[in-house]
Amino acid sequence: MCSLIWKSKLHERLKLFLWKLCCDVLPFGSRLQSIFGKTPGPCMLCGQSEGDDVHHFLSICTVTQHLWFASQWNFCSSALNFSSGRELVQWLHNPSFRHLLSKEESQEFFLYGTLLYHKLWMMRNEMYHQGTPLDLSKLQKQVKDGFIEHRSLLQSNSGSSQDLGSVEKVRWGLPRPGRIKGYVDFAKSNEEGAVAAVFFDPSGSVLAFGAKKVSVSSMFQGELEAMRFGVDLATRLHLGGLCIFSDNLHLVQSVMAKSCPFWNLHLRFSLSLVLCIRGG
Repeated sequence: MCSLIWKSKLHERLKLFLWKLCCDVLPFGSRLQSIFGKTPGPCMLCGQSEGDDVHHFLSICTVTQHLWFASQWNFCSSALNFSSGRELVQWLHNPSFRHLLSKEESQEFFLYGTLLYHKLWMMRNEMYHQGTPLDLSKLQKQVKDGFIEHRSLLQSNSGSSQDLGSVEKVRWGLPRPGRIKGYVDFAKSNEEGAVAAVFFDPSGSVLAFGAKKVSVSSMFQGELEAMRFGVDLATRLHLGGLCIFSDNLHLVQSVMAKSCPFWNLHLRFSLSLVLCIRGG
């Protein structure tokens, strides 16, 4: 299933999100409960008590159901019954009506479903961390606009790949030969947090992964600790030719600029940057 995700023609950010969903590593309240022992909170989207879990998010949440029903496929709630991200990915890749779809339509359905849940997840996080109120019309428009944008890229890639041969198609989005991709992330519950890293070889196979608890004072520090943990783990495992990926734009921009935005994290940031340079 993971190989299917990494070899798809989705954007890298969508691949990473779908992989996290498939592997049950997104920081839902139910997931954090297994780490910290705390009861899941309400669904940030619809408000259902103790609804912050993957099954509710994928199938039961009324906001999820509304977006699917309002889509061009007009799915009703009875069509959504996923207990895990893996079940969802399998359904998006091979729905019961796939025989009615062309190859291009199957790719578009896979793309649309991934985008829908990615936008839902981003909105859920905005509501949780920033207190942003839910704007259902705006969310629906974001899904629609995102689909149009990514569909054009999908069609562009499909057209250009005809001249490149099947080998290039398979390697789209995978590490360059001889390079290793490392994805790092941070999740937090109140003052407790956890960092994780996973490494892939050029074929898309998992080389190694790990996680540990951390104590941080901000999301930026947590993402910084995740990056450092990933580099440290790769160093201990003697993984050379490493490319580290983070979904935290603030951290990525800071690393690119080689400048820490927080004075109290300057030393930690500088040491992490040195490790990244050595690891690459």
